[in-house]
Amino acid sequence: MPPKFYTLAEAAAIFRVSKRVFAQFIADKPFYRTIGRAKLFTDQDIAQLYEAMESPSKSINARAPRAPRSEASEYARIAALMPKALRKKSKPLTR
Repeated sequence: MPPKFYTLAEAAAIFRVSKRVFAQFIADKPFYRTIGRAKLFTDQDIAQLYEAMESPSKSINARAPRAPRSEASEYARIAALMPKALRKKSKPLTR
């Protein structure tokens, strides 16, 4: 029996993502056949693509890079940690 082939849209639907997201995902993964410009996927190809996906457990402790804190926000964070007795109120500037 010949293998069943899925189009890009059908394979994307299996993964429950848009065609655009799926096309970006497979860009560097050669798990498909082509006929002309059409990409076709077998059940084996889909299984290999599934195995190529990143596991969430690998990135569970990874944090997205943060922008550095501004001087004002860093001061506010430190001031909040200090006891009230040590905090000094600044005098207003006079000109």
